[in-house]
Amino acid sequence: MARDRSVCSMICKRWLTLQSHMRMSDMKQALESVVSTAQDIPGRSFEVISQAVAKTTVQNSLTSAHEVKLEKQPDFGDLSRCLQGKKATDIRLASIAVGTSAFGGLGKLSIKGGKGESSTKAVSDFGLSAIGISCRGLKYLSLWDCPNIGNQGLISIGNGCCQLEKLDLIKCPQLGNKGLEAIARGCPFLSTLSLDSCAMIGSTGLEAVGKNCANLLSLSLSKCPAIGDEGIGTVVQNCKFLSFLKLDKVSITDNGLALVGNNCNSLSKLILSELENLTEEGFVSLRTSSGFKIMKYLCITSCKGVSDHSLPIIGGVCKNLKAFSLVDSQTVTDDGLEGFASLCRSLEVLRLDKCPNISGSGLQSLSGNALGGLKVLHLNMCSGLLDVSLSSGSLHPSCSLLKSLSITHCEGVGNEFLKKIGSSCLSLEKLDLSGLFGVNDSGVMAFLQGNSLPLLSVNLTGCKNLTNKAVCAVARHSGSNLRSLYLDGCEKVTDMSLKVIAEKCIVLQDLDLTKCKITDAGVVALLATTGSTLKTLSLSGCKHITEKCLYIIQKTCASLFALNLQGCTKLSINALKSFKSELWRCDILSA
Repeated sequence: MARDRSVCSMICKRWLTLQSHMRMSDMKQALESVVSTAQDIPGRSFEVISQAVAKTTVQNSLTSAHEVKLEKQPDFGDLSRCLQGKKATDIRLASIAVGTSAFGGLGKLSIKGGKGESSTKAVSDFGLSAIGISCRGLKYLSLWDCPNIGNQGLISIGNGCCQLEKLDLIKCPQLGNKGLEAIARGCPFLSTLSLDSCAMIGSTGLEAVGKNCANLLSLSLSKCPAIGDEGIGTVVQNCKFLSFLKLDKVSITDNGLALVGNNCNSLSKLILSELENLTEEGFVSLRTSSGFKIMKYLCITSCKGVSDHSLPIIGGVCKNLKAFSLVDSQTVTDDGLEGFASLCRSLEVLRLDKCPNISGSGLQSLSGNALGGLKVLHLNMCSGLLDVSLSSGSLHPSCSLLKSLSITHCEGVGNEFLKKIGSSCLSLEKLDLSGLFGVNDSGVMAFLQGNSLPLLSVNLTGCKNLTNKAVCAVARHSGSNLRSLYLDGCEKVTDMSLKVIAEKCIVLQDLDLTKCKITDAGVVALLATTGSTLKTLSLSGCKHITEKCLYIIQKTCASLFALNLQGCTKLSINALKSFKSELWRCDILSA
């Protein structure tokens, strides 16, 4: 019986090692062939059985993956296991291989080695081979920071785990093309493949995936410089159902991008990041591409080939785009963005990050001409956004559908910018103004006056010039609709704000008061009405908070699951220890 064998392996490492490296049919055959011989040699029964079993196992494991039936097997392998750090060893993998086989089989395995786990005890090909031999129902495998695992381990998985559907290989420097080729040949149902920081895997391995895994739906390639046009081209030409593609720091050129554009008719999400070999001509050549027709999401990061000339062409090819992110683009200006948006009339989400040449004038022009259905606008570290860059008018009324507005760490944005943009955000629910040092109370209040609907979430982190006046205005404007409020670094906020929040925002769930100038009195007033609904609360750096607050939190916050008390210098260590033991249900951070 499988369970009996598992019990035996729990008390004998030699038996565990043998059992984890053989299939059940191998074990039965080996045991039957030597049991009579072993009985005639007193004291050496286990040695004889071990040798015979090992010999039979090696012979049977040489059967290639092509000799195994590739029909989809019945559902089995529902168990999930994760090994991390020092627990990620060959012995533990052998235990998993043996133990799970007796209880329905292993379906999901995640191994995270971590730094400093390259010793002889860390997971190696030997341990992974035990999984390949014993866990035929494995469907998901993730290897993260496993420097001792090489091609032989993946070959074992490819030969034994023909049901594999998802494979993540991250920071595995010894893995190469041969291992990936074995996976491609032996795992025809593979639908998701992620390769990150695997320098030895190149186009040859990826070509095997393209030729053998026609059901591939998702491919993510990051920091694999040996992968180029040939590998990526083979995948996009043969995997007709590919819907997600990420290319980050790989050696794709303009020719490879053309292959992607002409063959990815099912692609819905594309991420292009730090592709140094792509030029403006490569993006311009997409003008004649037949793919990208149903693509909904596009993110381009640090690609020098994106310019005012090429960006509108991308927009013309991706006419059905719903979300677009442009990150770290030093050449795109208002003209390029307007040309792009004018061709993407269905765009609902626009994210611009580190685009210094985008100004307020560009936002005004594109909102008036193109983005009538925009629901999310995210602007981060765009130094070209200045108060003077907006004309006397506000954004176009077509932005009335905007639900979420994020203007963060834009050093030139001040009160005047918020005043002009606020009157156009008539349906806004979420507002993020993190890191706007140039904004004070008048700017926030002017923005709220132009917005008629109450807000659900407000983030004012790092707005160090705000006082109680602005925070109280937010609380009164949003009232019982406000669910999340973040005031990290607002050092001028005092107990007065907490009392207004307690009165108006009675269903508040998330509140960050890090480094605010509050006392016990304000916290007591706050929790008297919001304590029952709060789920996360941060009082980090609030130096006037005493042990009195701990009692109030324990008494009133029945739904709290995260509490930050770091930097609260008036809280003693003994008080915190006692508090933690009483509030066992909550994750507490303290120093």
